[in-house]
Amino acid sequence: MQTLADLGLVGMAVSIALAGAWLWSALRVTRPGGIVRVGGARFERRPVPFTAERVGLLTMLAIVLAFTVHSLIDWTWFVPGDVCVALLCAGWLAGGGDEASAGGRRLWPAIRDSAPLRRAGAALALAAALLAAWTQWQPLRSSNATSAASIAYAQGQTAQALADVHAARSRDPLAVAPLYVLGAIEQGAGHPAAARAALVEAVRLQPSNPQTWRALAEFDLGPGGRGALASLAELRPALFLDPQSQSSIDDFVTVYRTLHPAQFVTPAPAIAPSAAARQAAPSPSG
Repeated sequence: MQTLADLGLVGMAVSIALAGAWLWSALRVTRPGGIVRVGGARFERRPVPFTAERVGLLTMLAIVLAFTVHSLIDWTWFVPGDVCVALLCAGWLAGGGDEASAGGRRLWPAIRDSAPLRRAGAALALAAALLAAWTQWQPLRSSNATSAASIAYAQGQTAQALADVHAARSRDPLAVAPLYVLGAIEQGAGHPAAARAALVEAVRLQPSNPQTWRALAEFDLGPGGRGALASLAELRPALFLDPQSQSSIDDFVTVYRTLHPAQFVTPAPAIAPSAAARQAAPSPSG
């Protein structure tokens, strides 16, 4: 479900296609049930000896399948040790192992013996690894620059803080943390319009993030903002996106209390008259 939400139908279809391609490759290597290909699209069930190579490959297949099933119900991907073992086994199976499990023949001879294809595959794998490293490194550099900007601003180095903020934004244009720091810097410099523009940009970048809406609503409720009405309108998306957020609920109640104070006035409790007051009061009969 998370893959479908993150990547959409196209990404889900690609993921399923990749999983099917890997499974087909793994089954060709392990040959469960002794099913072998005898030519073209013909398959037959033949006895396949359980050599040490085949037992090892079947064990790797069981490891990957167990990891896959467990990942459906738990955050197994977040445990690096499990992930490395499962990916190593999956990659070994996809590559065909060292030799075929029966007869000692190598699998995929056309690919294994083709130097150009092997070089192209290695280059593609290297490019993918560099791209993955870059996509992780740039957000980290952006986060470090954002932290440096916050420290510089706290120390009164406004120019350095602005430079760090711009560096953070250039390294990760989709990050909103640098915009929060930029808003604080502009607000401190007496530029409320520029501060609000930074927070509006954060909402534009991540409209599905309730934190961006909350930050803008809190700014509008303070000095230099657009007031409680604007803040209330901005808190509604935050509550819609995260109805269980206690912070958003508290902010919404605070703003609503500001706009409608009469609805929150608690009537004074009725006080029963004392005994002396009852005696001093005239009787109904006169």
